[in-house]
Amino acid sequence: MGKRILKIIICQVALIFYWAWLYKSGDLIDNQALMNLLSFLIIGTIYGFIHTEISKSEDKKIHGPIIFLSFFFFALALNKNLSPIIFMGLGLVTSLIYIKKNLRPDRARHISVLPVSKKMTQVATLVLLLVFTVIIYLLDLDGPVIHIFYQIIFFAYCLLFFLFLKDREDVYEEVFKLFYMSEYLGEERENFARLIHDEVLQDIFAAKNYLSLAEPRVDLARNILTNLNGRLREIMKFYQTRLFEDFGIEENIQGVFENLASLYPEKKTKIDQKISDGLRDNASKEEVRLISTITKELVNNIYKHSEATYIFYRLYEDEDFILMEVESDGMREEDFKNIQDSKRGVLFLKMLIRTKEGEIAYEDRDGSLYTRIKIRRYRDENSFIR
Repeated sequence: MGKRILKIIICQVALIFYWAWLYKSGDLIDNQALMNLLSFLIIGTIYGFIHTEISKSEDKKIHGPIIFLSFFFFALALNKNLSPIIFMGLGLVTSLIYIKKNLRPDRARHISVLPVSKKMTQVATLVLLLVFTVIIYLLDLDGPVIHIFYQIIFFAYCLLFFLFLKDREDVYEEVFKLFYMSEYLGEERENFARLIHDEVLQDIFAAKNYLSLAEPRVDLARNILTNLNGRLREIMKFYQTRLFEDFGIEENIQGVFENLASLYPEKKTKIDQKISDGLRDNASKEEVRLISTITKELVNNIYKHSEATYIFYRLYEDEDFILMEVESDGMREEDFKNIQDSKRGVLFLKMLIRTKEGEIAYEDRDGSLYTRIKIRRYRDENSFIR
């Protein structure tokens, strides 16, 4: 939402500077009545643009140039060497067509330009206008200067509104992520409970029933429990991220790759894996646990959602950060968009990385998905050495 308002503010600032430049160079229109009309038309147009940008359903690429064109016509109307009335009319028509086509009145009526109620906004505007009128009278300012200051005041309103929206968007984004994170974890718990019921409890009850017969069928119970043992191992491999508590990062990462490969035996994916000597020797237990979790999520997504023939995996350190680079082929056109719009596993991965002062970036390399992850190395908060 903030980006929609930002393009209006940029055009507004450019118009104010151009207005001041025309005044200084002596090319500003001389007709005071026309200037008054043009000044209030510009303020009204900006007000309409703000309501339109917030209330409209979709922000299309063409909308930005249309808004710029409208401001451009109004700017030309300020130049006395051109045709002010014609350009003012073009600016007004362009603006009205755009507003009429995109404005949603049912939403717009609840919008206030300041982050307070509409009533308080009206009170603030009235007080400001009264104070400004007294100051104009006392200083005996010229008409063009007065209108420039009117535009500056309205620009201040719009700027505060933009900053308010930006601040609210940041808060909303965090709440949005937490909401989907809680939903994702809830679904994972439900899936795990359903998995235990369908894959484990049913077989245990079946084996129990065979053993409770007048003539127990030990052979059938043994077959059921043998198959159950195999499925439990598969379940363990899927949910387990760190395999060897007392081993280093290389053994754990290798175990993650082997476990995931065994879950998808039909896929013959070649693994090119390298870990730097520095990480191999001094990665802490916390770092091993975090990297194993991230690796498992990334590689599982590759196996599950693509037809990759290879996975290129690099892990190394860069000063106070650990860098992970993963590249694989087999990505379809819609896969990259799905990654960007993901509200489940990828969102979980992003939040996990952000908690470690890290960042994750995806890149489409002609059908190959390249992922780069950067996380800060673990620091002992109880240590006095930094």
